[in-house]
Amino acid sequence: PQVAGDYQVTYSYTDAYGNTASKTVTVHVVASQVSVDGHDSTIIAGPNSKWSASDNFDGGTDADGNPIDFKDVTVSGTVNPQVAGDYQVTYSYTDAYGNTASKTVTVHVVA
Repeated sequence: PQVAGDYQVTYSYTDAYGNTASKTVTVHVVASQVSVDGHDSTIIAGPNSKWSASDNFDGGTDADGNPIDFKDVTVSGTVNPQVAGDYQVTYSYTDAYGNTASKTVTVHVVA
């Protein structure tokens, strides 16, 4: 079930007397709706500048299209808001079925 589509499955049984019974069912495999979104931003460097990983996260959805909580998102990369430079931050989420979505954003820290 790694490819979305409709699949026919037939169950059959033959008893000790040669009588056969069968039933065909359809299994619907749907695509995951997993997603993660974020945005680039620019902040000014300084001793009082602050940045949090949630600042650039715009949301995401699980396999069924329901919103996910930021606490369930994996963040890789960090930003030093006191030092000018471009910082890459990647947000990723893996749904219950092993499907992963990710988004990389750039945080520009300017002098």
